[in-house]
Amino acid sequence: VAFQPLEKTVTYHDPCRLGRMAGIYDAPRELLQMIPGIQLVEMGRSRENGVCCGTSGWTNCTACSKAIQTERLREALGTGAGTLVTACPKCEIHLRCALKANPMEIQIKDLHDLLAEQIA
Repeated sequence: VAFQPLEKTVTYHDPCRLGRMAGIYDAPRELLQMIPGIQLVEMGRSRENGVCCGTSGWTNCTACSKAIQTERLREALGTGAGTLVTACPKCEIHLRCALKANPMEIQIKDLHDLLAEQIA
């Protein structure tokens, strides 16, 4: 598969199930780096040391979870990335919700959507 270039700095949020439960860390990053022009920067807490988006299949979206989501967005923003990419639809939804409540200069993007948009 060939991808159209995209001059963008992104950071990747490791979903709990894909990362800590399934141990898949490299594959999403390898896919991102197949897009010409993408610069991937890591958050301080990533891979095995990554943190939950704040809402899992076992918790509701509470004030505590919203604080975790906002902290995660700030961590992503601190990398200098303009886009936070994740491969979990639940993470995407809840991080977008936190971004709506706490506007910041960062976009939230699903890995699959980003790849599909860039197919040449």
